[in-house]
Amino acid sequence: MNQKQYLMAVIRNRAYRERTWVFSVLSIAQHEFNWNLPDQPQGLTPYQVIRTEDMSQIGFWDPEAGQITMLEGLDPNFPVFRPDDPIELSPSDWAIIEEPIETKFGRVLVNLYYFYDVLGDRAPFFNQEFNRGMLEDFFDKRFRNSDHPRFNDPDTITYDEFKACINNGFAMAPFSRVCVATACPETMYPPKWLIEMRDKLFEEHKDSLSDPLVMGRIQDTLLKAYKEFLATTPSKNSFIKAKTVNDAFNKMFLSGGISTNFGVSTVVTRSLYEGWDLKQLPALANSAIEASFGRGASTADGGEKVKMLIRATQNIMITQDDCGATLGMPWLVDQHVVKSQVNAYGYINGQTTLLTKENLTAMMGKVIMVRSPQFCKKSHGDTCRYCAGAHNATNARGTSSGASAVGSKIMLLSMKAMHKGSKIDLVELDLDEIFF
Repeated sequence: MNQKQYLMAVIRNRAYRERTWVFSVLSIAQHEFNWNLPDQPQGLTPYQVIRTEDMSQIGFWDPEAGQITMLEGLDPNFPVFRPDDPIELSPSDWAIIEEPIETKFGRVLVNLYYFYDVLGDRAPFFNQEFNRGMLEDFFDKRFRNSDHPRFNDPDTITYDEFKACINNGFAMAPFSRVCVATACPETMYPPKWLIEMRDKLFEEHKDSLSDPLVMGRIQDTLLKAYKEFLATTPSKNSFIKAKTVNDAFNKMFLSGGISTNFGVSTVVTRSLYEGWDLKQLPALANSAIEASFGRGASTADGGEKVKMLIRATQNIMITQDDCGATLGMPWLVDQHVVKSQVNAYGYINGQTTLLTKENLTAMMGKVIMVRSPQFCKKSHGDTCRYCAGAHNATNARGTSSGASAVGSKIMLLSMKAMHKGSKIDLVELDLDEIFF
């Protein structure tokens, strides 16, 4: 049996439900038993992959044949499947496939767990990267309570089905141990050409390295080249996150950048991998101390503001009536507005209308008037549901929670600042957009 035939048999018999099966195909393991016994070897689950004692052949317990069946065309020194292994599927292979496609084993596995195991043929095959937005979009369109007018539609997902899908998703968490490439040689030391590029740039700007603008541009150049290099390595899906490269890898392999502590700046040109200059150690230590102190002080300040805002707004109520306001905030509809204004109310064709992803997308590039609490006609600072928005109106005291988010944002930014590391971000700001 070849690899694809084996996968189809696993799907047909739902053997993917067993965690032992998943680990057996994504890793390499050896079992001690007599291959010649006709009965199912003790401890093996249906379709679980096994290897001969000398690791020269791959087989699996075949419940349909009642014996161990060998897999052909596979190298026993590698797992039967790896997440990025390409697989060609067609409607004749699997009913949920609408047209011939080339996908990956990882995507097949995620589709099996999130959708097929619970919904069967009622869910299509998603040949894409799974993420929160994609899952929310799928379930939002199909999740309906029993009193919903479209509850009996074939694509309806009930609460129990939704819960089962999500629980299946959580069940995949342990698979990360055999799916995620934790490291490779290229992530353990910097490439020689990158250090040469760094030294050349530092030499060209040796008299202005203390200028944050100069150092920021050098770091941008180096990190861009480094990220392009990492994208060609086996760890491309693990270590190309901006935070990892900009903070950890930058200081570890490139340079310490400009270390600012208690009003004094020190340029650290060497990396931790090469060994820092001991003369600069006091500056580096002071920088760490200042960051730790600053985080604590800023966190306390943010926490104080959260409590202050809650106290100031705790008596504000959101009522369920319509105050009749005709004013609002004008918004030019773009991707940001489509995301941020869903569940607010706006004026469309002169009528107060609940804003959804669909009707906002249809007005892309146009200016719409969105109702806002600052124009609400309610007294004593209260606001009606239409000025507050449908989501906020689900809690009569939701204004207090929303206001406290300002203080929480200050606290979060302060905590993030401690982890900035040595990377200097260069940002272009349009003052007209900020002040007008």
